[in-house]
Order: sequence, then structure tokens, then C-alpha cells
Amino acid sequence: MARGRGPILIVTSLLLAGGAAWLSNKWIVARAAPVATSATTHILTAAIDLPLGTKIESRHVTTMETIPGPKKPVRNKMKPKKPKEHA
Repeated sequence: MARGRGPILIVTSLLLAGGAAWLSNKWIVARAAPVATSATTHILTAAIDLPLGTKIESRHVTTMETIPGPKKPVRNKMKPKKPKEHA
């Protein structure tokens, strides 16, 4: 009776491992759906380095195509340093 249990346990474990691998592969493929390529945004950026106080003209800016950022604003987790008071 003990001799017949070994092969049955091995076959059962191989079937369960294969089923788990198949299900996890199916889940990963479903989550890795391709992102639409048309999901881009046009923004204005400086075309050249601008000194402080320069009046912005059309020759100073250019458009740039980017992917959209996160829906929620990203918050800075660092606390700002308080300026030292001089006596």
C-alpha cells in the first residue's frame, strides 16, 4: 500500500504546480495590458535658458510631448527647514 502512494503524490504535486503556474501566468498577462500610445500631453517648456526677469516671448518657449503624470498630486514628505533667526 505504501508503494502506490509515492507516484500518486508526485503526479498530484506536479499537476497542482502546473495549474498554479498557468493561473499566475494568466494573471500577470492580464495585469500587463499595453498602455494606449495616444495618452500623451503637450506642455510648454523653455527653449533656452532664461535669465531672471526676462519677458517671455514666443521664441523663448517650445512644446514638448510627455506622458501624463499621476492623478493625485505627489506630496513632498520632507518637512521644510525653518529659517534661522538672527539676534
